[in-house]
Amino acid sequence: MGEYTEALDIKANGRAKPKGINSVLNGFRLLQALVDSGGAMGLTELSQQAGLSPAQAHAYLISLKHVDVVEQDETTGRYQLGQFALVLGLARLRSIEPLEQIFRRASHLAFETNYMIIVSVFATSSPVVVRVFNPPRHYLVASRVGHVPSMVETCTGRVFAAYLPQRETEGLLAAEFNALREQGFPTSYTPSSLNQEINAIRLRGYGIATGTPNKYLTSLSAPVFNSFGQLECVLTLTAAGKKISVAPESVDVKTLCDMARSLSEELGYQHQQFSSQHRGKPFADVGE
Repeated sequence: MGEYTEALDIKANGRAKPKGINSVLNGFRLLQALVDSGGAMGLTELSQQAGLSPAQAHAYLISLKHVDVVEQDETTGRYQLGQFALVLGLARLRSIEPLEQIFRRASHLAFETNYMIIVSVFATSSPVVVRVFNPPRHYLVASRVGHVPSMVETCTGRVFAAYLPQRETEGLLAAEFNALREQGFPTSYTPSSLNQEINAIRLRGYGIATGTPNKYLTSLSAPVFNSFGQLECVLTLTAAGKKISVAPESVDVKTLCDMARSLSEELGYQHQQFSSQHRGKPFADVGE
């Protein structure tokens, strides 16, 4: 029990906080380093990342190997997360109902910001709105459950186009442009300018719509990813007129992107693992 400490951290408010068991915390520092690396690590590199000496790290790793949280390659001697780490992760994911969790947070966001929040998913061949949360003091008829957002004319659709695999979106975008042309509807984008906007979304991490497709509305959209690096849904923040600021440093952009980032992390998304797959920044680095 020598590792156990009864020492207390005294906070500024006068309350005491137990430190807990240091050996457990040190073990999790090693696990966090392995998570961050996304692959196998040698003892020296791993101990440095965890802030431990190689001798300390080795002792902890022996215990972690005994419970299969960490495994060691017999040939290279490098360490990686073990079978039981996978069991723990899967157990956590099974305990999460992703969309219900997203709906709860979106509902709170609508109340806090006084903006409409729209949650959309991709269903087979198009985006579809699955929940709409109106703010408590204003009711907008900007969207409804079951609505299919345009992938060309809405920022919701353009975020799907930016972060879904290109093989899934290429034909859909071409078909939508053809349909708009045949029906004689004016469009805000050409295929070339839409491609530029999609690249811009990947770079800044969110989509923008000011006055399109509804000239009275301004919207922001951000992606939420799951543990497999797949697009789980798109969150869209909408309000009448110019109430929403689309400037990169604005509170509105930061609020939406922070929520998208937080939800993605809760669903097990690891940005370092999937950043190349998403061809840019999946979240805006705003207000940091």
